[in-house]
Parts: sequence; structure tokens; C-alpha cells
Amino acid sequence: MFEATSATIPQPVPQVVPNATQAIVLNNFMKLPTNFHKEGNARKVVLDSHGTNYKQWEASIDRTLMHAFCVDETFVNNKGCWSSLTSQQAASIRGLLKHTICDSHDDNIEAGELEKPEKSLII
Repeated sequence: MFEATSATIPQPVPQVVPNATQAIVLNNFMKLPTNFHKEGNARKVVLDSHGTNYKQWEASIDRTLMHAFCVDETFVNNKGCWSSLTSQQAASIRGLLKHTICDSHDDNIEAGELEKPEKSLII
């Protein structure tokens, strides 16, 4: 009565999550921004008290943020990047900035005093 059919039941195709690697990279940055920064920058540039090494410091921060947020062009000088941050992302960036500046600038980015981390980049 019942005939065996040779037709196979189609298997569901696993959905590839677009940007899965990007999500992992960003998640790693969010968890430990300072470690993420240190792993990606051979020179551990700390902004000195007079800001004489600002360009080198900014470049190292920019490299880290470009990698973390998977952007091809500057992150630091792109207002669109800053405006699209979630509060958690902004907090991770504040933490990174806080740990890459000397103590004399530290008061400028104490938690809660500076809501927008991009303002830390103006000395």
C-alpha cells in the first residue's frame, strides 16, 4: 500500500550569522578592553602628563577601536562611530582610555563624570 520513495527530506541549512567573527572580536574587547588593546599594540603607549606623545597614543587607541569595531577607516575621528555606541561599549572605551593615560589626566575620565568617551580625546 505504501510505496517507499527515494525522495529525501530536505535538511535545514544552518544559518550563518553575518559578522559572527566581528561579534566575537567586539565581545572580547567589551570584556577586557585593556588586555585587548595590549595584545594588539606592541608598543604600550601611555599618554604622558604634557600630552607630548598624544599622536602616538591616539594612533594606538584608534588601531584598537578600528579592530574592535571592525571599521576600515579611523574610528577616533569618525563622529558616526561615536554616535552609534551603546552605553556598554562607551563604558569599555572609557575603561581603555582610563588605563592608557598618566595619572595627571586620570581625573578627567573618572567613571560617571564623562559620559562620552570621545571627549577624553581632547586635552
